[in-house]
Amino acid sequence: MGKNSYNKNIPVTVVVPTRNAESTIVKNLEAIIRQKYPIEEVILVDNVSSDNTVTVAKKFAKKHPGLKIRFLVNNRDIMVAGSFNRGIRAARTPYVVTMHGDCCFATENELKTLMMPILKDKSIIATYGIVENPLAV
Repeated sequence: MGKNSYNKNIPVTVVVPTRNAESTIVKNLEAIIRQKYPIEEVILVDNVSSDNTVTVAKKFAKKHPGLKIRFLVNNRDIMVAGSFNRGIRAARTPYVVTMHGDCCFATENELKTLMMPILKDKSIIATYGIVENPLAV
């Protein structure tokens, strides 16, 4: 197709699989909410946590109604790849950004950086960033 600047942001879904991320999920969600790029929704896929991950995340969601968070809670262990797949299948946007519940975006422009190549050239269908795991569990 070639290069074609859309000059328009395409909203994304952020899929976050979690498992026992009670100590990190708030920092994760705070980093998501700070993004300057438009987020249509966040899909948090909990993979049979034995801690209060879902409760803590739902409390955060209540305090931040502008961030649309959907919760999918697995009733059996489908591991991280299964949780990613479940969240991606549930996404309502053409583009999905994946991250882990114990990671966070380093700056407020990470989604913009990931989406910029796609916005500039519609023949690009995927991008990836640098993985950072700065949060202690």
